[in-house]
Amino acid sequence: MKKINVFVGSLFTAIAFSAVAEETYELEYAEEAPASYIEQVLDTCKIYAQEDDVSAEEMMSYLLACVNDDLEMNDYQTLSTLPKE
Repeated sequence: MKKINVFVGSLFTAIAFSAVAEETYELEYAEEAPASYIEQVLDTCKIYAQEDDVSAEEMMSYLLACVNDDLEMNDYQTLSTLPKE
């Protein structure tokens, strides 16, 4: 019984490690999105912000999260700050 527990624990550890390693690989090697693509996504996110009645105080964080969600879904590197207009 003890050997089965050790085996199952090792199996779960290996699965967890491979999932983390794969995610790290994807983050490190994702391409940078073209500036024109980012501008297009930012414009779309501004429309969403108006529809969602986002306050001025929350606007920048809302837009950054919105843009990064799109970039991540399309396998691009995420941004730490929004581009200057």
